[in-house]
Amino acid sequence: MNTESSVFKRKDGKWCAKHKDASGKWKYLYRKTKGEAREALREALKDREDGIDPSDLTVNAALEAWLDETRSTVNRRTWTNREGLYRNHIENHSIGSTKLVKKSPLMMCALSTEIRRGP
Repeated sequence: MNTESSVFKRKDGKWCAKHKDASGKWKYLYRKTKGEAREALREALKDREDGIDPSDLTVNAALEAWLDETRSTVNRRTWTNREGLYRNHIENHSIGSTKLVKKSPLMMCALSTEIRRGP
């Protein structure tokens, strides 16, 4: 029996993946389907094994890693456009250095509005 993680359905119909992080604290991931919950759990456990602490991850670090991962899977022009959007609108903006766990929908709406207004 694995006491480090589990996936179960809550009474409200959401699926929950529960696991212990590197410090031994229980973390909960909520998804719509069992498959999505299992996938989220696999990624969280992989990150834990790789020594990645999501609470320390900034928007810049996450987007740079995503750009690196997608470079070989998308058209060169698509990647260049994405990379340019990141460099022009996020990298040097205050949101880039903010930790991902501190993002709220309100913060994201404010950034979106600011980007639409332009420099």
